[in-house]
Amino acid sequence: MSHIISYVYWAGQGVPGKQIDLVPTNYSKYTDSSGTAEFIVPAGRYVVRAYGIGTPGPGSPFLDFNIETYPGLTTTVNIFDCQLCVVATP
Repeated sequence: MSHIISYVYWAGQGVPGKQIDLVPTNYSKYTDSSGTAEFIVPAGRYVVRAYGIGTPGPGSPFLDFNIETYPGLTTTVNIFDCQLCVVATP
């Protein structure tokens, strides 16, 4: 088995309550008070999908991060959540 840790952060602090999906599985979690969501899965290729992440420019409902995991190892995905990046709506 392998571990995937998604860490959502802003200004050096973890951001809680962000939805993280692991594609192609049906696993979905929300980041905890430290900004992390952890998955334990067989080694392989996955997409970490993070929702509601602030990015510069036009917003997207989610961001995808392609990863590959290996048996017995931990893969960490660091996700910068720009909380000042607000898309103006007309």
